[in-house]
Amino acid sequence: MRNLFILRGSPASGKSTWVKENNLEPYTLSADSIRLMYQTPITTISGERVISQCNDKEVWDLLMRLLEVKMSKGEFIIIDATYYKASLINKYKDLVHKYRYRVNVVDFSQVPEEECLKRNAERDSYKKVPEETIRKMYACLHDDSEVKKAYKLISPEEAARIIKEPLEPVKVDDKYKHVVIFGDIHGCLEPLNDYFKKSPFNEETCYIFCGDYIDRGVQNKEVLEFLLEIYDKPNVFLIEGNHERWLRAYSSKDYIDPEEKKEPEYNDYCISKVIDQLKYKQAVLEKSIKKNNQVINELMKLSQETGENEVFFEFEKVNVRERTKELDLANKESIKLNEEVKHYIYVLSHEEDNSGNVVSLCENWYLNRFNEPLSLNIKNLVSKKLNLSENKVENPIKSLEFLRKTVPQIKEIDKSKLRRLCEKFIQMSYFTFADKTYLVTHAGLSCLPDIKTPTEEMIKGIGKYEEVKEIEEAFKNNVANVIQVHGHRNIMKEKAVDESWRNVNLEGNVEYGGHLRVLIIEKHEDGSSSAWIDEIKNNTYISEQTEEKVEESDLDVLKNMLHSKLIQVKELKDNIISLNFTRDAFYDRKWNELTCHARGLFVNKSNGDVVARSFVKFHNFKEVPETETAGLKENFVFPVVGYKKENGFLGIVSKYKDKVRFFTKSSDQGDYVNWFIGALCENYGITALIPKGLLIDGRQYSSLKYSSVYNCLVKAREELSSYKNNRKYEQPNDLDWEYIKDIEGAITTYEVICNGLKEKLADRLNDSIIEGYSYVFECVDPDNDPHIIKYEKPIVFLLEVFKNQLKEEHCDWEDLIGISNILHVPLKQRELEFKTWEQFESWKDKFTKDITQWDCKHEGYVLEDDNGFRVKFKSSFYKFWKQMRAIKDGIAGGRGNKKIYKTKEEIQVVKLLESIPREDLKSMSIIDVEDKFYETYEG
Repeated sequence: MRNLFILRGSPASGKSTWVKENNLEPYTLSADSIRLMYQTPITTISGERVISQCNDKEVWDLLMRLLEVKMSKGEFIIIDATYYKASLINKYKDLVHKYRYRVNVVDFSQVPEEECLKRNAERDSYKKVPEETIRKMYACLHDDSEVKKAYKLISPEEAARIIKEPLEPVKVDDKYKHVVIFGDIHGCLEPLNDYFKKSPFNEETCYIFCGDYIDRGVQNKEVLEFLLEIYDKPNVFLIEGNHERWLRAYSSKDYIDPEEKKEPEYNDYCISKVIDQLKYKQAVLEKSIKKNNQVINELMKLSQETGENEVFFEFEKVNVRERTKELDLANKESIKLNEEVKHYIYVLSHEEDNSGNVVSLCENWYLNRFNEPLSLNIKNLVSKKLNLSENKVENPIKSLEFLRKTVPQIKEIDKSKLRRLCEKFIQMSYFTFADKTYLVTHAGLSCLPDIKTPTEEMIKGIGKYEEVKEIEEAFKNNVANVIQVHGHRNIMKEKAVDESWRNVNLEGNVEYGGHLRVLIIEKHEDGSSSAWIDEIKNNTYISEQTEEKVEESDLDVLKNMLHSKLIQVKELKDNIISLNFTRDAFYDRKWNELTCHARGLFVNKSNGDVVARSFVKFHNFKEVPETETAGLKENFVFPVVGYKKENGFLGIVSKYKDKVRFFTKSSDQGDYVNWFIGALCENYGITALIPKGLLIDGRQYSSLKYSSVYNCLVKAREELSSYKNNRKYEQPNDLDWEYIKDIEGAITTYEVICNGLKEKLADRLNDSIIEGYSYVFECVDPDNDPHIIKYEKPIVFLLEVFKNQLKEEHCDWEDLIGISNILHVPLKQRELEFKTWEQFESWKDKFTKDITQWDCKHEGYVLEDDNGFRVKFKSSFYKFWKQMRAIKDGIAGGRGNKKIYKTKEEIQVVKLLESIPREDLKSMSIIDVEDKFYETYEG
């Protein structure tokens, strides 16, 4: 709590001993301790070692900085120094006033001077001070009446008693018939007015407000005006919430709004600003010209290829002559404008007359040509000629919500009135009314506070924001016969009162159309009391839901994808393109409607047909707000089912224009597509007859799997490429052309075999695959693409069947079972089902907290609700070995391992990795490491 104890007394008077005996070291700032941090004891000319006084400026500067940090959090603080003069204590006055601290001066001056001299002589040599210093301080300590007038002096014994004693509840005056406690208001006056219309303000009721009076709502001004009318009444108590810190900063006398701070109006500075804006406009024009030229070239190329004037471009039919003519005209206008911009940049750059005539001329021209004013707001620019960084003001208010929404509403209120209001805010209320005792804080606690409890814990809360139930349960177990009342957090939208009536949560989401929660306690004539909750709906608010957007057509969405920097476009065969989110979108979590849909999406670039598609991007538990616990409670529509998550990569089979096509990893070519085809061929037992005389790895086979032939093809291509690269500087006659011919012949044969197998597979699937649908599989290939989970052989699992359109539409479970049977492939396993939130939450808590990393030895689960909303839960086992894979790759690559180990298994795996030669480790998969680990430590 906001209590500052200043220890006053000469050296050797027992201050540090008192701190140690009362176990107060964690709360104490000691000047001598900081001196020793700056410098070890120094040697005097007499050969003794003493604490250096040479760094006292730095020592006291640091102590003051540490003191302010602690005061800003409302911590209980002890300062251990001599303070033999009032002026030494007075330097804390500003901080004490700023952070509203109560000051006690603990007086050690009653220890006799001779006793201090004796103790000083018995000290370790480096702690000794000259005797004259002690005598001088004693003279000051006993003559300084100013300290006694300005501060309350208490004895060490009394101070120890105050610190150790638990807080006692205040008895509420018998004249009150009711105590009414209001939850978070958040700028919503309407429900507050509704309450007082039913129960008018009266002097026989004690009113307590839980804090968070401002922000988020639309009536911040009205709420503050209401509070300014009542805050000075003796029956009103205003607890401070975490949002009030910005109100306090805003109303402070020394607050300077950076937006209102006037910078010197230098013409040079204005010219620099104008030049910067013109250069930006120049870049925009040049980019537009370049883009138009690219479109013209593409249109001309398409027209030449087709021999037609009308071609498909960006999913629509375009008249090439008309479109190129439009773009040419636009370019001519942009080029002309660009030349004018360059002219003004040149003139302004060489302007020596600072009269502003050129700037005015430029302003008029800019307005006429661009139909927008030329901004001369110079606050964010740095002039090349003037260094104005010293005038920069850093805003102490870090809340954009307060600055952008609340300040415009309250700026007409006199700041001096707001300062007086802020001075009335209290940390907590602990009282007995009738037959019950209540603790009221803004954020809630897990135990009763004492003098050592930081105020910040009562205002901002302890633990994580979502752990309110755990905190309330701990309070119930730790504290007997006290009812806790708080606001601040109710992310799961729990009821106001728990079953035991030991915790009352008055956060009712009032700012988003929820309720103002009010606890009303009534005293009866027999001394007993009763309590109930009044919940008042708020109808004046800004909805959390954004306004409904005008629904765009599929073609509009696809065009937006084409031009998004967060989506990469890859050209494939047959006029098909793939759209997939970029690495930046993935790593920076820039998820929106476009990036989430651009995942395994294949489109005909002429007409916008969806050729194949996969799942819309969905996220892991706690990865985005929607998959946090509160988000799941808001989003889930029960029943929710859970499917076992297999550990492979996604493959898609689709029939488009009567042709079966295979896709994966944003492509229809490459290793992953071929591994996917190989796994499907193995599923159906499709193999190739090998021509007689064709040796593979020196052996003659009668038949081979697709994967084996493809691997031979890859190996042959690599061999030929390596041979040519190693001999690229040799003369043609020096090359072994017979060798090259043999390899090229083998490559051709392998390609023929692979293409034949692919055609067999397409024929096998042709009757089972329906035109216009995408069949999405999980492909597991432990030979070519081992992941984290061990599988014995390649296998494919049918995951979903989607209609080929942008809006996700998939088959229901019963149809999926039938499709799986028709295709003769295993279906994803449906292992979990939750009919209520309570069932899901019980499973979630066990899966994410209690279960050990060795109990669930597969990747995890995909949960899907009745509306198709999905979330992934990865097992601890999977996450552990995925983390170990990263460490393995680092060690194999010669990079240092900086991980801090948390478990015994982590240490064991790393020791195992470090014992394996790097070259061997490079060739090992994480599955190999897992096998070796179990063999070593569990075998």
